[in-house]
Amino acid sequence: MTLAICIRCGGEKIGAFTACARCGFVPETPEDKARSLGLSDHNLTAEELRAVAERIEAGDPPSFDEASVRQLAEGIAQLPPMKTPLGCLLAVWLPVAVMLILLVAVIVVFAYVWSNQP
Repeated sequence: MTLAICIRCGGEKIGAFTACARCGFVPETPEDKARSLGLSDHNLTAEELRAVAERIEAGDPPSFDEASVRQLAEGIAQLPPMKTPLGCLLAVWLPVAVMLILLVAVIVVFAYVWSNQP
């Protein structure tokens, strides 16, 4: 689990690249992803992250070493795009498929019972 701080609002989040639950910001550019990694427990302690979050919430944005951000952003830009794991796809779509099959079964049973009424 990665504890991170939103670079926009200072909200705590799980994962540097995830959406912020407070403001909805998602780091999409390589530069935003590099800054988000900088504000994660990969680089700062929990106490340092809380202090940075308080400063961001007070309107004082963090300063970054732009050379390091640029270097990390170049590495991030070279990574292949992330794909959704098969398990996640199944966890979402399998229940939907089951519900649709059950709905069709209920409709078929209802139609059968309704058509065989005396």
